[in-house]
Amino acid sequence: MKMTDFDDNTEIKWLLQQDVAKQHLATPEGEGQHKEAAILAAKELKNGTWSSANLHKIWLSFVTYDELAEAFAITTAYVRVDEYGSAEPVMNSGSIYMNPYGSGSTMAFIILFDVFFICLVGKMFFSEAKDALL
Repeated sequence: MKMTDFDDNTEIKWLLQQDVAKQHLATPEGEGQHKEAAILAAKELKNGTWSSANLHKIWLSFVTYDELAEAFAITTAYVRVDEYGSAEPVMNSGSIYMNPYGSGSTMAFIILFDVFFICLVGKMFFSEAKDALL
């Protein structure tokens, strides 16, 4: 997480590196509960200096991996607070596939459509170029 105040002072905190998160993960009940540990750390930051009237911008970014889709995703939540306390939240998410064509017959099927698409785009390009030159 990253927080900026109206004086442009910036503070960056890794949620799972906070003491409360480390303590939660070290207990037998908290083993493997990373989401709960991150929530505890965020609550501690909220109850501390990160909920002051001087708060201007706050970011939360996290990366996830979907094993079935073989894709990574990064999600960012950004909240800007103006001088009057009005909040403007913005969410953004992007992903990248590690193996976009799959394997076996699926790969051949997708590549066939890719070649077809490239041929259509090439035909349109040459038709437009021919019209522009004549």
